[in-house]
Amino acid sequence: MDHVVYVSPAGPITPLDMMFGHSASIGAGNRFMAHNTGFTAERLGRVGLDAGFTEVRIGKGRFFDIWALALMPEADLASIAPLFHGTDQSDLLRWR
Repeated sequence: MDHVVYVSPAGPITPLDMMFGHSASIGAGNRFMAHNTGFTAERLGRVGLDAGFTEVRIGKGRFFDIWALALMPEADLASIAPLFHGTDQSDLLRWR
């Protein structure tokens, strides 16, 4: 659990960091970095739909991260697209 899986801009990341939050940041007093829950891609999508979003698009990152784009019916993807331009999450905007 304390084996380094990858090195992020914030420093080494272990499975413990992935489960509970970045321990070095939490240790430095940044309690907002603590994870209060955990998600699989399926669970994250389901929770988004249960929260009232009409569409939830899920993407998996390169470092065991999961991303979600949760949309309401009035969401305008053309207006949102520039915010994602050039990011790894731009795939979330592709029409399905």
